[in-house]
Parts: sequence; C-alpha cells; structure tokens
Amino acid sequence: MEGDKLLDFLNLKTLTNFILIYDRYFKAVNDGDEVTQCKCVEFFVSYHNKHKYTHHFDVNGYIKLIVEVFFGSSEKAFKKLTNLKCLHQTSIQLDIYKRIITDTRAIYRKKLTF
Repeated sequence: MEGDKLLDFLNLKTLTNFILIYDRYFKAVNDGDEVTQCKCVEFFVSYHNKHKYTHHFDVNGYIKLIVEVFFGSSEKAFKKLTNLKCLHQTSIQLDIYKRIITDTRAIYRKKLTF
C-alpha cells in the first residue's frame, strides 16, 4: 500500500507514527494480511515494553488492540502479543496473564467470545 511507505517500525518516539501503525493493523486485519498484522503487533509490544509511565499510555487504545489481537484469527499475531510485559502487576494479575497467553485458544474461543 502507498501509505505503508510512511510507516517506520523502528521509530518508537513519534506519536504520529504510532497512530499510523495502529491504524494499519486494523486495515491488515480487514485485508487478511497476517504478515503486516505481526509487524504491527511487534511494534505495539516494543512501544509499550519500553520504560514508560502508565500515564503515558492511551489506555482505551492499549486495551482495544490487546483484545482485538486476542480474539483475532491470527495465531502468529497472538504469539507476538505474548511478549508484552505489563507494568505494575500483582501476582494475581501475572497468574491471569500467564494463563491467558498459554491457553490453547481453540478450546475456549467460543466461550471467551461469549
């Protein structure tokens, strides 16, 4: 795509770049482009794994992308998401997180969607 030339998957500092990549993820989902989905999720994980304060996060956008990837059809993109490290976690949150990312999604997919 023409707009993809503007994307810089190494630039973790520019908000405009982040927004373009975030938007490109959803276009890739609609297009069935799993390679681009994975690249966008890798960027998302790298961006949020850097030492940022949680008040620098767009909480709604952060949660939306995680949920979209979790319930999405791409196992490869989901596996990229498992590299996301959540800051300021309690042991209960870590346990829940580990159970979710190690789950065999196919078994519980219908129940989770419900």
